Amino acid sequence: MLFLKQKRCAVTPKSKYGHDDTVERTGNILLYHLMSIVILLNIFQQGLNMFGVEFNIALVEYVLIFIIIVIYRRRFCNWYNAIVLISVIITLLLSMFLFSGNTIGAYFKDFIIYAAPLLIIFMFDITYRDFTKILFRYSIIGVLLYIINIICRSPFSSDYMTFGYGGIFCSLFMFIYSAVNGKRITGVIGIICCFIFVIYGPRGGILTIVGALLLLLALNNQIRMRWKAIVGALLAFLLLFSDVLVDMTLNFVNANFDSNLYTVRQLNNMQEVDGIESLLSGRYDIYENAISEINENPVFGIGIGSFQEKNGFFPHNIVLDIYVTFGIIFGTICISMIFGTVWVAMKKGRGDNSKKVFCIFCISMSLRLLLSKTFIYDPYFWLLIASSINIIYQNSERMLLAKKMFSGGGGV
Repeated sequence: MLFLKQKRCAVTPKSKYGHDDTVERTGNILLYHLMSIVILLNIFQQGLNMFGVEFNIALVEYVLIFIIIVIYRRRFCNWYNAIVLISVIITLLLSMFLFSGNTIGAYFKDFIIYAAPLLIIFMFDITYRDFTKILFRYSIIGVLLYIINIICRSPFSSDYMTFGYGGIFCSLFMFIYSAVNGKRITGVIGIICCFIFVIYGPRGGILTIVGALLLLLALNNQIRMRWKAIVGALLAFLLLFSDVLVDMTLNFVNANFDSNLYTVRQLNNMQEVDGIESLLSGRYDIYENAISEINENPVFGIGIGSFQEKNGFFPHNIVLDIYVTFGIIFGTICISMIFGTVWVAMKKGRGDNSKKVFCIFCISMSLRLLLSKTFIYDPYFWLLIASSINIIYQNSERMLLAKKMFSGGGGV
């Protein structure tokens, strides 16, 4: 249903300049390998202790970024990500100067570690068809490594947050790429692994998977209307008989998986204690605190990191997080810019399967911010922003001008 058959094109690919770009594409394969490695290291760095890595893996990322800049400086063409990067760094530095506390310093460090590398690598001109194909292969390797960790009962697999989202990252990209490009076997394996990693990881992964499925249905014009109607009827059926399905799911999970796993415990608590409130793990109280802060500081907010400094935890919702941090006026502007950027990127990438894959994937992974973390340094959020800006302004006159400015003096 979701897996589309793509016709193979026997025509030699042409670049936007009208000439045969086979040689150009081959020369840029290294760029896409380096970008894929930087992205995966960025996502996995908190859990790389499974390989005995004890230093900050961001150092390796910046070495790879330096190599990219040296070799591919002629492909630099995106000033917009550079402007975003510099603006956020200035904002964080000003916040450190104006507000006291340890939280803002930690936010700045984490932004440099998690967000900055992603903004930098998407400053370059990218052929998404080749890039997504290479990232797809790395995702398969990542899924295999995670499955091996589960089988071997590695200590890494007990870190449910890092382990779960890292595994979902690989398996979800594997599924979405396969669904859009008609690869049935890897698609089925990918979606099965997604649910396995949800069981071994955080509950927020369920929101990510459901979001990906809905976006695939909405953005894939080649899916016939009758299939969309069937899926809609199926979702309505699932909602109607949700209690029965939850009982069946819990029976299956309890019979086949360790009852001490975080998600299994939370699902059992939901059934035995107080329903959805147990599943949300006290987020109602967090949201009430956030709304109270907004009411007390509606104009300018309380500043970056101040909510965590006061309460000891994040707002656990990106909308509340932005309004608490920046106030209603600047918060609304910020949300409008984020939503507008992503919306335009989706519109621009809708006619290109490779860009469609990346849009659907990044949006789906960012949905966890509706229930978790903070957007300030979240790698999935900044991957969405960096790639959206790249997709929007790709081949624009300003990008071509920037590329021309950096085309002198060698480089690929």
